[in-house]
Amino acid sequence: MTIASLVLLLIIPAQAPPPEVRAGVAAGFHGRSVLAMSGPPLPDGTTIFLITTDRPQTLQLARILRPVSDDKDMHDRMLGPYYEIVSVDNGRELPQLAVAVLTVETSRATGAVLSLRVNATLPDVQVRSCASNEGLHLTLWSGEPLKAKRIWHTYYYLGYDMQPTCQPEDVRDQG
Repeated sequence: MTIASLVLLLIIPAQAPPPEVRAGVAAGFHGRSVLAMSGPPLPDGTTIFLITTDRPQTLQLARILRPVSDDKDMHDRMLGPYYEIVSVDNGRELPQLAVAVLTVETSRATGAVLSLRVNATLPDVQVRSCASNEGLHLTLWSGEPLKAKRIWHTYYYLGYDMQPTCQPEDVRDQG
């Protein structure tokens, strides 16, 4: 190693990887609920946390029943892999649309908004949804939406015209 290389290593600070949260979308179709969540396969029985996008936001537990090879209803809306999910509370129906998070340590409500502690580096995660022309932008933020750092974003296609409500921060590339 040359002296110039050593100097560069000392000058350029190491950047820690961003805190990770694994998230997806759960939606109800024809009497069953389907989860779309990228990443490594999730085993049957895995518990997930569903946060509704409407206010007041609610938190509900679900579990993975089984993988679905290619759900035709969800396939047109977003990428998989897909899983059929069921409510952990058998008497309670799952929401028609929710952001799904794999890990939540605790949650608290402030008015109509939920804050999730995902881990020590993400103690105040919040869900936001806004409309584009034909779908929804679903996002997770490390604090107050539009002010804190956006940590997850996906687009959920609805297939019909809507009145856009998104702000530039909702959809801006964070490249």
